[in-house]
Amino acid sequence: MHPILFQIGSYPVHTFGFCMGSGFLVGILYSIRQARIWGVDPDKIFNTCFWVMVSGVLGSRLMYIGIDLAYKRGQSEFMTLNPIKILALWEGGLVWYGGMILASIVALSYARAVRLPVWTTADILAPATFMGLAIGRVGCLMAGDDFGKPTTVPWAIVFHNPEALVYPPSLIGQPLHPTQVYMEAKSFFVAFVGHLLLRRKRFDGQVMGVSFMIYAVLRYIVEIYRGDSDRGWIPWTHQTLSTSQGVGIAVFAVGLLILGSRRRAMPAINLDRPPPPPPPAPLVPPEAPPAPPEAEPGMPAPAV
Repeated sequence: MHPILFQIGSYPVHTFGFCMGSGFLVGILYSIRQARIWGVDPDKIFNTCFWVMVSGVLGSRLMYIGIDLAYKRGQSEFMTLNPIKILALWEGGLVWYGGMILASIVALSYARAVRLPVWTTADILAPATFMGLAIGRVGCLMAGDDFGKPTTVPWAIVFHNPEALVYPPSLIGQPLHPTQVYMEAKSFFVAFVGHLLLRRKRFDGQVMGVSFMIYAVLRYIVEIYRGDSDRGWIPWTHQTLSTSQGVGIAVFAVGLLILGSRRRAMPAINLDRPPPPPPPAPLVPPEAPPAPPEAEPGMPAPAV
């Protein structure tokens, strides 16, 4: 694979960072387009996307550091509080669920603060988020991050580049499950379903709730084939339930809660939605021409 896309002088441009940035850009453009369709202020949506981007990266990194500290304890590389090590995103180390949780809280809070329709904004951002995530997963594949278990399936991939993030080094050169591709396909599927549902939803918040539930189920399945042990495990499960699987169960429950609460809380008139266009003016039939005057007795009828 290609962990480094190209170099500008002595500074390498990492494929992971490039793909992550491209994913954010596509997500922002999609969100602005949908905002115009739904009658939401695109400038405010752009600002919301900015805070989603910042909080998403921050939440992903913080969750990774927390899992690493809990799993490795005193041997964690973050025990030294080295700021360069903490910010070294090009070395991998992002737990997407952490970013999703923090970004969701920040996005909904910001939307409420700037008087955006909160749940319409959530439905717009949901497909955009998973669309951007799918593009970012290409960077994971190029860097060798989030790799799978050794396997003999015909579609297995083999990493030969010594700079790949596959570990231990004995896995270099071995056929592995392409879990990065699984997660890329999963994210594209969630984005596609969310996009279709956005045009047909029955209440605001439906797209966000359904997207959470589908993603949680598919991510739970993909975790079965992951080979990187540092993603952490839920305590007392004897390493049978990974951190992402445990968090995914909670995310599924949150999605179900959103669907139930938003369906029951919907008013008769949904103020979150743009108002419908006014009905067309009724057609007025043309006036009939005036009737000719009647002739007086003994007089010839007027010519018509």
